Amino acid sequence: MKTKRKDLKIPYGVSDFRRIRDEGYYYVDKTRYLAQMEARDSFIFFVRPRRFGKSLFISMMESYYDLNRKKDFKRLFGVHWPVCIRQVCRCR
Repeated sequence: MKTKRKDLKIPYGVSDFRRIRDEGYYYVDKTRYLAQMEARDSFIFFVRPRRFGKSLFISMMESYYDLNRKKDFKRLFGVHWPVCIRQVCRCR
């Protein structure tokens, strides 16, 4: 039996994580990198070409760590990398 897939929009020029999740844009999950970043004891320098998702990644981090957005956490991150569930206990 075939399941009907919801058509996702391409988020060209969109760097707001909440908007991407709320409006049904295609998104490649990068939440697994949060644990790797937390394990480092020095600063992180993002060196990537332009149009490579740096701003979106920072927006995702903002949504993840901002305690003022705690009520939106499950909606935004509930389906993402399992590390999010473990991180909730430490960060939230």
